[in-house]
Order: sequence, then C-alpha cells, then structure tokens
Amino acid sequence: ELYLKDLDAKKKNALHKLNVNMVNLFKLDMKDYYFTVDSTSKRLHTLLTKIKKELRPFITYENTQLANLDIQSSQPFLSLCLLDPSFYNTELKQERISINSIDPQLTETLPIQTIASYVLANQSKFESYRELVFNDFYTGMAEILKQHAVTISDDKKIIKDMMYMVLYSSNKFLGGNQGLPKRIFKQMFPEVYEVFKMYKSAGQEKLPILLQKIESSLILDRAAKTIAKAEPGMPLFSIHDSLVVDAKKIAFCKEVIKRESIKYLGFEPKIHVDVWGAPHT
Repeated sequence: ELYLKDLDAKKKNALHKLNVNMVNLFKLDMKDYYFTVDSTSKRLHTLLTKIKKELRPFITYENTQLANLDIQSSQPFLSLCLLDPSFYNTELKQERISINSIDPQLTETLPIQTIASYVLANQSKFESYRELVFNDFYTGMAEILKQHAVTISDDKKIIKDMMYMVLYSSNKFLGGNQGLPKRIFKQMFPEVYEVFKMYKSAGQEKLPILLQKIESSLILDRAAKTIAKAEPGMPLFSIHDSLVVDAKKIAFCKEVIKRESIKYLGFEPKIHVDVWGAPHT
C-alpha cells in the first residue's frame, strides 16, 4: 500500500523504498538482528529503528503486546537545556546535565562563555518559547505560520520537517520563500534564535548532534538502564527518542522517563503512548 502511494505521488525512488522496507522485514523474520552505536551522536541504531514507522505496530515480542513511549516534540523539548543557565555550570553534581558532561569538545570550538552569558541575561525572554514547547510545539508553530499567511499542510510529518529546517539549517539560510518559516521563527523568538545561531556558528551540524547526544544520554543511559534494572527480562527497545516496552508496564515506564528527565534535565516531558497491535492468538 505504501509502495502504491509512492507510485501515485510519482516518487522516483518508490521501488527502492519498497525493497529496503521488505529487506528489513525479511531480516526481522529471519531473526537477523544487529545494533550499532553512532560514534558522533551516540544514538543506537537497530533493525527496529530501520523498520518503517507504519510497520512497527505489527510487531510483538514472544506474543507480548508492545507499546511505544516517546517524548512529545522531543528535539524542541531537549533544546530547553540550552536555555537553562545550569547547563553551563561546571560545578553541578554529576547527575545533572551540563555542556561539559555531554560534549566537552564543544567548549573548544564554540564561544560557550558568550552563549552562557547571553542565556543568563535573557531568561525572561525565553518564556514564550518554553510555553510553546510544553504545550504542543509543532501544532503551535503551525498556527503561528498560518497567522503569517504561510501555506502549511496539516500533516504532522511535513510540519516537523519544516521545523527541522527552521532549527537546523545553516545560519545563512534565511532568504526566499523557503526561508520564510525561519524568518518568522526569528521574529517570534529572537533570543532563542540567537542561541541556536551561536551553536551553529562553527557548523550547522553542531546543534542537532548536541541534541541527539542529550537524547541518547537521557533515553539510553538513564531511563532504559533504570527500567532494565527494575524489570529484568522485560522486552525493552529504544527508537532514538522513545522506548518500546511491554504494554502492561506503560504506567511504570512512563513514570521512570519523567522522573529521570526531571532529575537529569530539570523539567518534565509529555509522553505520547502508542500501543502496538494485539498479539497473535
């Protein structure tokens, strides 16, 4: 069905996408599992992260129904760390996140002290961005863009892709129609934009890589580890900013993710729960 949709949309890579998706399913069927940890972002890549999102809900584990728990608006949520003065404090206890603990090399390539001073001086001006993130970032940004006469789809993936462009594209990318959403973001949240701009001053990849490192540290090193110790033997898998768990353990696992986030980042995420298909009878 997905292949036929791609053909209808006249996508040139439709057959290639079909083959890639089929190969991943064959590997799952043959129990040909693998994992690698990305040395750059520290993300864990597995067969589960490779399988298309629409196909994952059909997966069970030893006839156990699974559920996916993911952090709502995860990248904007994690970006709140960069707006917190404590992130730049080198004297914090080990359990609280800091720029030194997450990516000490960044302090050699970026003007961290300048960023830290700017963040401290503009705390009150970050509030509207924080509120947007804690409510529903992508829906909120879509509304803002519509108010500025930007034609935008209601498809959440399209909105997400547009916002990734706004947050992660080069500092030089501001002109033309394509740069309009970014110019609007800059107009609405100038101080937040400035912080992100400073992070990308040594290369546009610096910001997304830093946020992915924060993500993997929270999800893998803390939440997953805590759950695994408390529930040994329970199916537990990560898909970047989310954990896949036994559907009977949703409440406990949600609580762990929230508790670890408060302890490590200093604020609580909203967790979206997606219960996958019923187990086979």
